Amino acid sequence: MPGPGSWKLLERTLGCASTTVWVSIRAGSQQGRVPEWMDTLGDCETPQVDEKEVDIDIEEEEGRELMLRLTVNTDDCPPATVLDVYHNIDTGDSLPVMLKRRRQAQFDDQVIDSNVDTMLNAGIIDEGNGAWGFSVVLVRKKDSEVRFCVDYRALNQITKKMYTPCLALMKRWKLYTILVAPEDRDKTAFTTKRGLYRFVRMPFGLTNAPATFQRLMNGVLRGLTWLACLVYLDDIVVFTRGGVERHVVELATVLERLSHAGLTLKLKKCKFATRTMEYLCHELSADNVRPLERLITAVRDFPTPMNDVDAKRFTHLAGYYRKFVDKFGTLIAPITKLLRKSAKWERGEAQASAFQRVKEILIMKPLLIYPDFSLPFRVMTDACKAGLGACLMQDQGKGWQPVTYASKVNSTTESEYGVTELECYAVIWPIKRFRPYLYVTDHAALKWPNLTGKLHRWAITLQEFDFDVEYRPDKLNVVADALSRVPVKATLLDGEGARDGDLQDKQWIP
Repeated sequence: MPGPGSWKLLERTLGCASTTVWVSIRAGSQQGRVPEWMDTLGDCETPQVDEKEVDIDIEEEEGRELMLRLTVNTDDCPPATVLDVYHNIDTGDSLPVMLKRRRQAQFDDQVIDSNVDTMLNAGIIDEGNGAWGFSVVLVRKKDSEVRFCVDYRALNQITKKMYTPCLALMKRWKLYTILVAPEDRDKTAFTTKRGLYRFVRMPFGLTNAPATFQRLMNGVLRGLTWLACLVYLDDIVVFTRGGVERHVVELATVLERLSHAGLTLKLKKCKFATRTMEYLCHELSADNVRPLERLITAVRDFPTPMNDVDAKRFTHLAGYYRKFVDKFGTLIAPITKLLRKSAKWERGEAQASAFQRVKEILIMKPLLIYPDFSLPFRVMTDACKAGLGACLMQDQGKGWQPVTYASKVNSTTESEYGVTELECYAVIWPIKRFRPYLYVTDHAALKWPNLTGKLHRWAITLQEFDFDVEYRPDKLNVVADALSRVPVKATLLDGEGARDGDLQDKQWIP
């Protein structure tokens, strides 16, 4: 009888059916045969012991049954060897490190022994006899579980870092799935009262472990990312522009890849057919993205900074959501200027005002729409001596709405630019972030500039883009104008957005 815990897709051959669903994969069409295929995947008539734990955001019984047919419960599966991926630990010419074993309480020693036995039986570790050795650390988790860890800080300090580009399903045994390169296994050794052991499979805590795992996931889901799913380490989002049946096919495609790679999923960490979700500290829905509620609560409850350390913590916390806030760079400048090396800490009216204003805007949970790359974009830009402002906007049928905001404080040199140079710089700067789009600026001189020196070099930069430059008066360019100037009171518009006429009287905070 299968027990609660992990589950994986049944490896069955697709059947034939008269009803088909077309899924766009690899820029082509793949025929997904749903009805008879579902019949081969699992018996939904027999209740699964942990079926109630399956988080499926579908009320219709037929749709829920379709989702359940994708999965079958298994006991907690031992890790499988996946693809041809090995974890390497490059320590260069560094000498081996052998640390003294830490004394543990009797109960902790029992926990360590139990974990060692489990990992030995699963082939995760074996006995070691090398010159490397590190201490075991037991970490208590929120759910009262104890995580077996090794303190690899000394090893990480001498390991050469590698970097892999990183793009909500939760994988089980995500680290123990990957083999450690045979020549580097002695470097993972840890000491216990029973002796020295080393990892055969990649453990938690190694500096390059996330990069290795991301490299694995990029290989497993190659050809599906950005078409049917996104993956960042152990978080996978499967998205669908269609109904339940199409979503089932795309979900099954991803699950089949994971199954063939020997990866399993932790059931209680998975959510299926959800309409809203948390991903990388953002709240995602089908139409827009917002800041995550718990982080906004942290911003709201953040105490008034009393020193530069507090100020740095706040700017980092709020800065993660700067794309949601118009004129963020200008707004928070009174605080950030105190973080410079030569600055003396002081808490004045300007700092207090900036602190409260940033909190007020984020507490409103501003939203941004997703870009539609089949439609044109508009970048509202403006500049003043203090800084630059830009708002990337798009009309998807509900008026021009913000996709993202950007702003910056000008350097001493930039603040000395002439008016024409400033306005041109206000186009050059956001074009590196928003490309390629239709630009609208409020400086008429840019329609027929006399290109010399710096302006000529900037014109060359713009040659690769297809765009029009149009003059737009201040009264119609209020969004970008506000981004670059002194903060003014703003009004949050309703979900229908605003058209150009509305922008004459209202500031737009998404």
